[in-house]
Amino acid sequence: MMSMEEKMLSIYVSSYDGAEDLWQTFFDIFFTYWRECEYDIYLINNEKKFKYEKKEIKTVPMVIHTGVEINWFYRTIQSLKKIKTKYVLFMLEDYYYSRKQYNEEYEKIISFMEEHNAWFYQLTNKPEIKMKINGVVKIANDINYPVNLQPAVWNREKLIKVLEEIDGVTPWDFELYFKKNSEVGDGSYIPGAYYDDRDIMGYKNGVLRGRWIRSTIEFYKKRGIKIYTGERERLSRWKEFKFWCAGKMSTKLSAKEKRVIKRLLSIIKFKYLE
Repeated sequence: MMSMEEKMLSIYVSSYDGAEDLWQTFFDIFFTYWRECEYDIYLINNEKKFKYEKKEIKTVPMVIHTGVEINWFYRTIQSLKKIKTKYVLFMLEDYYYSRKQYNEEYEKIISFMEEHNAWFYQLTNKPEIKMKINGVVKIANDINYPVNLQPAVWNREKLIKVLEEIDGVTPWDFELYFKKNSEVGDGSYIPGAYYDDRDIMGYKNGVLRGRWIRSTIEFYKKRGIKIYTGERERLSRWKEFKFWCAGKMSTKLSAKEKRVIKRLLSIIKFKYLE
């Protein structure tokens, strides 16, 4: 077991009181695939209490309260300042694992980040690959959403600095900031930013635009994991298909090609995503 001095990473689960119905499912799935997690785990919310306890887990999640809701940026900055580790694994409350996780794998990631002075290390695959270092992808500044809020290990202080510089309100303000920068990018690499193309998480998204993704529910059901859906609606199969198509398009096309196609679709008054 790692000592407090050895721990350089914490698990950061971004949420708010309005997503209370997702917390139990998140941790049920989290500990199904990472029961031996030795890192401190923080659930971020406003004021609601939450307790998750199972005898077989090593680390009991802790809650960081940020008070009455102001906005996502405020909540994220204030909570990050309460964490002491150099790095955080940034997650949202509907980001799920589907592959077994090992503490040793994250120790290797931290070692890589220390060696390469990295501040952003995304764990979900980004197909627009231009250069790899032993399977790790250097990020060019002209790809779609080069830095984003997908599951990633962040240098905590760097993330705080980026948030303060953007000075936005919603998560979309964060992603839009980097998207706009990519539209004028020259293809050079962003120092300290990397993707890991192995998909070590087996990443699954649970909720899209406030609604459950049917295929995700069905995926875990087949594996004996029941997702409590509560009163939250499910995405229609048609809309899920459209989002799936959009995702595939994003992986095959450059940012410029994607903008051209969206303009052409708008001419025939086709709303690709509603």
